[in-house]
Amino acid sequence: MKKILITGGAGVIGSAVAAELLKDPQWEIVLLLRPAPNQTVPQRLDDLRDYWREDGATEEQLARVTAVAGDVTAENLGLSPRDHTALLQTTTHMLHGAANVKVNMSREEAHRSSVATTLRALEFAAVAPLQKFEYISTVGVGGKLKGPLPEDWILGSRDFHNTYESSKAEAEDQVMMAAEGGLPVTVHRPSMVVGDSRTGRVRSFQIFYHLMEMLSGRAGGGWVPRLPGFRLDVVPADYVARAVTASLGRPGWIGRVLNLSAGPDGAWPLETYVERLPALYRENGVAVRDPRRIPWAFFQAMVPLLARVGPQKQRTQFKNLPHFLSYLGSRLVFDNTRSRQTLEAAGVPLPPMDTVLPAIVRYYLARWKIRPGAQTGV
Repeated sequence: MKKILITGGAGVIGSAVAAELLKDPQWEIVLLLRPAPNQTVPQRLDDLRDYWREDGATEEQLARVTAVAGDVTAENLGLSPRDHTALLQTTTHMLHGAANVKVNMSREEAHRSSVATTLRALEFAAVAPLQKFEYISTVGVGGKLKGPLPEDWILGSRDFHNTYESSKAEAEDQVMMAAEGGLPVTVHRPSMVVGDSRTGRVRSFQIFYHLMEMLSGRAGGGWVPRLPGFRLDVVPADYVARAVTASLGRPGWIGRVLNLSAGPDGAWPLETYVERLPALYRENGVAVRDPRRIPWAFFQAMVPLLARVGPQKQRTQFKNLPHFLSYLGSRLVFDNTRSRQTLEAAGVPLPPMDTVLPAIVRYYLARWKIRPGAQTGV
Protein backbone atom coordinates (compact mmCIF):
# COMPACT_ATOMS: atom_id res chain seq x y z
CA MET A 1 0.00 0.00 0.00
CA LYS A 2 1.23 3.48 -0.87
CA LYS A 3 0.20 6.54 1.10
CA ILE A 4 0.00 10.01 -0.41
CA LEU A 5 -0.43 13.24 1.53
CA ILE A 6 -2.20 15.89 -0.52
CA THR A 7 -2.30 19.60 0.25
CA GLY A 8 -4.94 21.49 -1.69
CA GLY A 9 -7.06 18.36 -1.94
CA ALA A 10 -10.30 20.34 -1.91
CA GLY A 11 -9.23 22.43 -4.90
CA VAL A 12 -9.70 21.92 -8.61
CA ILE A 13 -6.48 20.00 -9.23
CA GLY A 14 -6.13 18.25 -5.87
CA SER A 15 -9.67 16.87 -5.97
CA ALA A 16 -9.14 15.66 -9.55
CA VAL A 17 -5.90 13.89 -8.58
CA ALA A 18 -7.64 12.21 -5.66
CA ALA A 19 -10.43 11.09 -8.00
CA GLU A 20 -7.87 9.40 -10.24
CA LEU A 21 -6.13 7.72 -7.30
CA LEU A 22 -9.44 6.37 -6.02
CA LYS A 23 -9.50 4.10 -9.08
CA ASP A 24 -6.28 2.38 -7.96
CA PRO A 25 -6.64 0.22 -4.81
CA GLN A 26 -2.93 0.45 -3.96
CA TRP A 27 -3.35 4.07 -2.82
CA GLU A 28 -4.26 5.35 0.62
CA ILE A 29 -5.09 9.05 0.35
CA VAL A 30 -4.66 11.54 3.19
CA LEU A 31 -5.93 15.08 2.69
CA LEU A 32 -4.50 17.93 4.73
CA LEU A 33 -7.53 20.14 5.38
CA ARG A 34 -8.24 23.06 7.63
CA PRO A 35 -11.66 24.04 8.89
CA ALA A 36 -13.61 26.34 6.59
CA PRO A 37 -16.15 28.95 7.67
CA ASN A 38 -19.10 27.03 9.13
CA GLN A 39 -17.53 23.69 8.16
CA THR A 40 -15.36 21.32 10.18
CA VAL A 41 -12.67 19.12 8.67
CA PRO A 42 -14.90 16.00 8.83
CA GLN A 43 -17.67 17.97 7.13
CA ARG A 44 -15.29 19.10 4.39
CA LEU A 45 -14.25 15.49 3.85
CA ASP A 46 -17.89 14.41 3.65
CA ASP A 47 -18.48 17.13 1.06
CA LEU A 48 -15.57 15.87 -1.03
CA ARG A 49 -16.74 12.28 -0.75
CA ASP A 50 -20.16 13.36 -2.02
CA TYR A 51 -18.45 15.07 -4.96
CA TRP A 52 -16.50 11.92 -5.87
CA ARG A 53 -19.55 9.74 -5.21
CA GLU A 54 -21.48 11.72 -7.83
CA ASP A 55 -18.65 10.91 -10.22
CA GLY A 56 -19.05 7.17 -9.65
CA ALA A 57 -16.71 6.46 -6.73
CA THR A 58 -17.76 3.44 -4.65
CA GLU A 59 -17.96 3.29 -0.86
CA GLU A 60 -15.03 0.88 -0.86
CA GLN A 61 -12.95 3.40 -2.78
CA LEU A 62 -14.03 6.33 -0.61
CA ALA A 63 -13.00 4.43 2.52
CA ARG A 64 -9.38 4.85 1.39
CA VAL A 65 -9.61 8.63 1.77
CA THR A 66 -9.07 10.22 5.16
CA ALA A 67 -8.39 13.77 6.30
CA VAL A 68 -6.19 15.30 8.95
CA ALA A 69 -6.70 18.76 10.40
CA GLY A 70 -3.81 21.06 9.65
CA ASP A 71 -2.63 24.31 8.13
CA VAL A 72 -0.02 24.24 5.39
CA THR A 73 1.19 27.73 6.36
CA ALA A 74 2.05 26.60 9.91
CA GLU A 75 5.00 24.79 11.46
CA ASN A 76 4.74 21.01 11.01
CA LEU A 77 1.85 21.71 8.61
CA GLY A 78 -0.28 22.64 11.61
CA LEU A 79 -0.66 18.95 12.45
CA SER A 80 -1.09 17.56 15.92
CA PRO A 81 2.12 15.94 17.24
CA ARG A 82 0.51 12.52 16.87
CA ASP A 83 -0.60 13.08 13.26
CA HIS A 84 2.72 14.68 12.33
CA THR A 85 4.75 11.76 13.68
CA ALA A 86 2.47 9.17 12.06
CA LEU A 87 2.56 10.85 8.66
CA LEU A 88 6.33 11.30 8.75
CA GLN A 89 6.70 7.57 9.31
CA THR A 90 4.15 6.30 6.79
CA THR A 91 3.85 8.79 3.90
CA THR A 92 5.46 7.50 0.71
CA HIS A 93 4.35 10.25 -1.69
CA MET A 94 3.28 13.87 -1.42
CA LEU A 95 1.42 16.26 -3.67
CA HIS A 96 1.67 19.93 -2.83
CA GLY A 97 -1.05 21.83 -4.62
CA ALA A 98 -2.30 24.24 -1.97
CA ALA A 99 -2.32 27.83 -3.21
CA ASN A 100 -4.83 30.60 -3.69
CA VAL A 101 -5.47 31.01 -7.44
CA LYS A 102 -6.22 34.74 -7.39
CA VAL A 103 -4.52 37.38 -9.50
CA ASN A 104 -5.47 40.37 -7.37
CA MET A 105 -3.75 39.45 -4.09
CA SER A 106 -1.50 41.78 -2.15
CA ARG A 107 2.19 40.85 -2.10
CA GLU A 108 1.87 39.63 1.46
CA GLU A 109 -1.18 37.48 0.74
CA ALA A 110 0.40 36.00 -2.38
CA HIS A 111 3.63 35.21 -0.53
CA ARG A 112 1.73 33.51 2.28
CA SER A 113 -0.38 31.52 -0.18
CA SER A 114 2.39 30.29 -2.49
CA VAL A 115 5.84 30.71 -0.95
CA ALA A 116 5.14 30.09 2.74
CA THR A 117 3.04 27.01 2.02
CA THR A 118 5.69 25.59 -0.31
CA LEU A 119 8.42 26.08 2.29
CA ARG A 120 6.34 24.22 4.88
CA ALA A 121 5.68 21.38 2.46
CA LEU A 122 9.39 21.17 1.64
CA GLU A 123 10.23 21.05 5.35
CA PHE A 124 7.99 18.00 5.72
CA ALA A 125 9.38 16.39 2.55
CA ALA A 126 12.95 16.86 3.76
CA VAL A 127 12.44 14.51 6.72
CA ALA A 128 9.80 12.10 5.40
CA PRO A 129 10.90 8.94 3.52
CA LEU A 130 9.25 10.07 0.29
CA GLN A 131 9.59 8.16 -2.96
CA LYS A 132 8.19 11.10 -4.94
CA PHE A 133 7.13 14.69 -4.36
CA GLU A 134 4.78 16.19 -6.94
CA TYR A 135 4.64 19.97 -7.07
CA ILE A 136 1.89 22.00 -8.75
CA SER A 137 3.32 25.18 -10.23
CA THR A 138 1.87 27.22 -13.13
CA VAL A 139 2.86 28.36 -16.59
CA GLY A 140 2.52 31.82 -15.08
CA VAL A 141 6.00 31.48 -13.57
CA GLY A 142 7.25 32.63 -16.98
CA GLY A 143 5.76 36.05 -16.35
CA LYS A 144 6.64 38.37 -19.21
CA LEU A 145 9.44 36.25 -20.66
CA LYS A 146 10.26 36.79 -24.30
CA GLY A 147 9.96 33.62 -26.37
CA PRO A 148 8.49 30.23 -25.44
CA LEU A 149 8.23 29.12 -21.82
CA PRO A 150 10.99 26.50 -21.46
CA GLU A 151 10.24 22.99 -20.24
CA ASP A 152 12.89 23.36 -17.57
CA TRP A 153 13.80 25.46 -14.56
CA ILE A 154 13.77 29.18 -15.30
CA LEU A 155 16.91 31.03 -14.31
CA GLY A 156 17.31 34.78 -14.15
CA SER A 157 15.04 37.69 -13.32
CA ARG A 158 11.90 38.67 -15.22
CA ASP A 159 8.81 40.82 -14.83
CA PHE A 160 5.35 39.48 -14.00
CA HIS A 161 1.74 40.36 -14.73
CA ASN A 162 0.61 40.06 -11.10
CA THR A 163 1.51 38.90 -7.59
CA TYR A 164 0.18 35.39 -8.20
CA GLU A 165 2.76 34.82 -10.94
CA SER A 166 5.65 36.35 -9.00
CA SER A 167 4.90 34.39 -5.82
CA LYS A 168 4.55 31.09 -7.69
CA ALA A 169 7.86 31.79 -9.43
CA GLU A 170 9.53 32.41 -6.09
CA ALA A 171 8.01 29.21 -4.72
CA GLU A 172 9.21 27.22 -7.73
CA ASP A 173 12.72 28.57 -7.12
CA GLN A 174 12.54 27.07 -3.63
CA VAL A 175 11.53 23.72 -5.12
CA MET A 176 14.44 23.93 -7.57
CA MET A 177 16.87 24.39 -4.68
CA ALA A 178 15.32 21.42 -2.87
CA ALA A 179 15.67 19.34 -6.05
CA GLU A 180 19.35 20.25 -6.22
CA GLY A 181 19.59 19.00 -2.64
CA GLY A 182 18.16 15.61 -3.57
CA LEU A 183 14.38 15.99 -3.30
CA PRO A 184 12.74 13.43 -5.68
CA VAL A 185 10.43 16.00 -7.26
CA THR A 186 8.57 16.46 -10.52
CA VAL A 187 7.16 19.92 -11.26
CA HIS A 188 3.84 20.30 -13.06
CA ARG A 189 3.04 23.65 -14.68
CA PRO A 190 -0.61 23.70 -15.79
CA SER A 191 -2.00 26.54 -17.85
CA MET A 192 -5.60 27.72 -17.33
CA VAL A 193 -7.45 24.76 -15.80
CA VAL A 194 -11.08 23.97 -16.62
CA GLY A 195 -13.40 21.07 -15.83
CA ASP A 196 -13.19 17.40 -16.69
CA SER A 197 -12.76 16.81 -20.42
CA ARG A 198 -15.61 14.27 -20.50
CA THR A 199 -18.14 15.55 -17.98
CA GLY A 200 -17.14 19.17 -17.39
CA ARG A 201 -17.19 18.57 -13.64
CA VAL A 202 -15.02 20.89 -11.57
CA ARG A 203 -14.82 21.87 -7.91
CA SER A 204 -14.96 25.60 -8.58
CA PHE A 205 -15.30 27.94 -11.54
CA GLN A 206 -12.06 29.87 -11.93
CA ILE A 207 -10.61 32.37 -14.41
CA PHE A 208 -11.72 30.73 -17.65
CA TYR A 209 -15.39 30.82 -16.69
CA HIS A 210 -15.33 34.60 -16.20
CA LEU A 211 -13.75 34.94 -19.63
CA MET A 212 -16.31 32.52 -21.10
CA GLU A 213 -19.15 34.76 -19.95
CA MET A 214 -17.49 37.71 -21.68
CA LEU A 215 -16.64 35.84 -24.87
CA SER A 216 -20.14 34.39 -25.21
CA GLY A 217 -21.56 37.91 -24.95
CA ARG A 218 -23.78 36.95 -22.03
CA ALA A 219 -21.98 39.13 -19.51
CA GLY A 220 -22.17 42.22 -21.71
CA GLY A 221 -25.60 41.91 -23.22
CA GLY A 222 -24.18 40.68 -26.51
CA TRP A 223 -21.34 43.21 -26.77
CA VAL A 224 -18.02 41.45 -27.36
CA PRO A 225 -14.68 43.14 -28.03
CA ARG A 226 -12.67 42.48 -31.14
CA LEU A 227 -9.66 40.48 -29.98
CA PRO A 228 -6.56 41.14 -32.09
CA GLY A 229 -4.84 37.78 -32.35
CA PHE A 230 -5.07 36.83 -28.67
CA ARG A 231 -4.91 33.13 -27.78
CA LEU A 232 -5.99 31.27 -24.66
CA ASP A 233 -4.13 28.20 -23.39
CA VAL A 234 -6.56 25.90 -21.58
CA VAL A 235 -6.27 22.34 -20.21
CA PRO A 236 -8.89 20.15 -18.51
CA ALA A 237 -8.46 19.15 -14.87
CA ASP A 238 -8.44 15.42 -15.59
CA TYR A 239 -5.47 15.86 -17.95
CA VAL A 240 -3.49 17.53 -15.17
CA ALA A 241 -4.62 14.86 -12.70
CA ARG A 242 -3.60 12.00 -14.97
CA ALA A 243 -0.22 13.64 -15.56
CA VAL A 244 0.36 13.83 -11.80
CA THR A 245 -0.76 10.25 -11.14
CA ALA A 246 1.42 8.98 -13.99
CA SER A 247 4.37 10.83 -12.48
CA LEU A 248 3.85 9.30 -9.03
CA GLY A 249 4.99 5.90 -10.23
CA ARG A 250 7.82 7.05 -12.48
CA PRO A 251 11.12 7.73 -10.71
CA GLY A 252 12.60 8.44 -14.13
CA TRP A 253 10.66 11.70 -14.12
CA ILE A 254 12.45 12.98 -11.03
CA GLY A 255 13.93 16.40 -11.77
CA ARG A 256 11.61 16.95 -14.74
CA VAL A 257 9.51 20.06 -15.34
CA LEU A 258 6.31 19.32 -17.27
CA ASN A 259 4.47 22.16 -18.99
CA LEU A 260 0.86 20.94 -18.84
CA SER A 261 -0.39 23.27 -21.53
CA ALA A 262 -2.22 23.14 -24.83
CA GLY A 263 0.89 24.58 -26.44
CA PRO A 264 1.22 26.74 -29.54
CA ASP A 265 -0.79 24.29 -31.67
CA GLY A 266 -3.59 23.68 -29.16
CA ALA A 267 -4.24 27.14 -27.74
CA TRP A 268 -7.30 28.51 -29.53
CA PRO A 269 -7.57 32.11 -30.73
CA LEU A 270 -10.12 33.93 -28.60
CA GLU A 271 -12.08 34.63 -31.77
CA THR A 272 -12.77 30.88 -32.00
CA TYR A 273 -14.47 31.02 -28.60
CA VAL A 274 -16.52 34.02 -29.74
CA GLU A 275 -17.66 31.99 -32.75
CA ARG A 276 -18.55 28.82 -30.84
CA LEU A 277 -19.80 29.82 -27.41
CA PRO A 278 -23.12 31.46 -28.38
CA ALA A 279 -24.27 28.28 -30.15
CA LEU A 280 -23.18 26.12 -27.20
CA TYR A 281 -25.09 28.35 -24.78
CA ARG A 282 -28.22 28.07 -26.94
CA GLU A 283 -27.85 24.28 -27.17
CA ASN A 284 -28.01 24.27 -23.37
CA GLY A 285 -31.15 26.40 -23.22
CA VAL A 286 -29.58 29.80 -22.61
CA ALA A 287 -30.57 32.63 -24.93
CA VAL A 288 -27.68 34.83 -26.01
CA ARG A 289 -27.58 37.42 -28.75
CA ASP A 290 -25.32 37.11 -31.74
CA PRO A 291 -22.11 38.96 -30.81
CA ARG A 292 -22.08 42.69 -31.50
CA ARG A 293 -18.46 43.66 -31.87
CA ILE A 294 -16.76 46.72 -30.41
CA PRO A 295 -13.12 47.85 -30.56
CA TRP A 296 -10.83 46.31 -27.95
CA ALA A 297 -9.67 49.69 -26.63
CA PHE A 298 -13.27 50.87 -26.23
CA PHE A 299 -14.17 47.69 -24.34
CA GLN A 300 -11.22 48.12 -21.96
CA ALA A 301 -12.36 51.68 -21.26
CA MET A 302 -15.92 50.47 -20.57
CA VAL A 303 -14.98 47.72 -18.09
CA PRO A 304 -14.83 50.02 -14.99
CA LEU A 305 -18.32 51.34 -15.78
CA LEU A 306 -19.76 47.85 -16.37
CA ALA A 307 -18.32 46.83 -12.99
CA ARG A 308 -20.56 49.44 -11.31
CA VAL A 309 -23.89 49.00 -13.13
CA GLY A 310 -26.27 46.17 -13.97
CA PRO A 311 -27.07 42.93 -12.13
CA GLN A 312 -24.83 41.84 -9.26
CA LYS A 313 -23.31 38.86 -11.10
CA GLN A 314 -22.39 41.07 -14.06
CA ARG A 315 -20.81 43.67 -11.75
CA THR A 316 -18.75 40.96 -10.05
CA GLN A 317 -17.55 39.53 -13.36
CA PHE A 318 -16.48 42.90 -14.74
CA LYS A 319 -14.91 43.92 -11.44
CA ASN A 320 -12.62 40.88 -11.67
CA LEU A 321 -12.05 41.14 -15.40
CA PRO A 322 -9.23 43.75 -15.44
CA HIS A 323 -7.04 41.31 -13.50
CA PHE A 324 -7.51 38.75 -16.27
CA LEU A 325 -7.15 41.08 -19.25
CA SER A 326 -3.39 41.32 -18.80
CA TYR A 327 -3.16 37.65 -19.78
CA LEU A 328 -5.00 38.27 -23.03
CA GLY A 329 -2.34 40.62 -24.32
CA SER A 330 0.49 38.27 -23.39
CA ARG A 331 2.36 36.81 -26.34
CA LEU A 332 4.16 34.19 -24.24
CA VAL A 333 3.92 30.72 -25.76
CA PHE A 334 3.93 27.74 -23.43
CA ASP A 335 6.10 25.12 -25.11
CA ASN A 336 4.82 21.62 -24.39
CA THR A 337 6.64 19.58 -27.04
CA ARG A 338 8.72 17.40 -24.73
CA SER A 339 6.09 17.23 -21.98
CA ARG A 340 3.36 16.16 -24.37
CA GLN A 341 5.55 13.45 -25.90
CA THR A 342 6.44 12.18 -22.43
CA LEU A 343 2.81 12.08 -21.32
CA GLU A 344 1.53 10.48 -24.51
CA ALA A 345 4.12 7.72 -24.09
CA ALA A 346 2.73 7.22 -20.56
CA GLY A 347 -0.83 6.92 -21.88
CA VAL A 348 -1.88 10.49 -21.06
CA PRO A 349 -2.93 12.23 -24.30
CA LEU A 350 -4.11 15.84 -24.33
CA PRO A 351 -7.88 15.94 -24.96
CA PRO A 352 -8.84 18.18 -27.91
CA MET A 353 -10.63 21.42 -27.07
CA ASP A 354 -13.27 20.56 -29.67
CA THR A 355 -14.66 17.96 -27.27
CA VAL A 356 -13.70 19.66 -24.01
CA LEU A 357 -15.55 22.95 -24.58
CA PRO A 358 -19.06 21.45 -25.03
CA ALA A 359 -18.62 19.40 -21.84
CA ILE A 360 -17.51 22.30 -19.68
CA VAL A 361 -20.20 24.65 -21.03
CA ARG A 362 -22.89 22.03 -20.38
CA TYR A 363 -21.75 21.43 -16.79
CA TYR A 364 -21.25 25.13 -16.06
CA LEU A 365 -24.71 26.14 -17.21
CA ALA A 366 -26.41 23.18 -15.51
CA ARG A 367 -24.51 23.77 -12.26
CA TRP A 368 -25.72 27.35 -12.00
CA LYS A 369 -29.30 26.21 -12.70
CA ILE A 370 -29.87 28.75 -15.45
CA ARG A 371 -33.44 28.52 -16.73
CA PRO A 372 -34.05 27.73 -20.39
CA GLY A 373 -34.74 31.00 -22.16
CA ALA A 374 -32.99 33.03 -19.47
CA GLN A 375 -32.39 36.67 -20.31
CA THR A 376 -28.98 37.70 -21.53
CA GLY A 377 -26.84 39.72 -19.17
CA VAL A 378 -26.83 38.04 -15.76
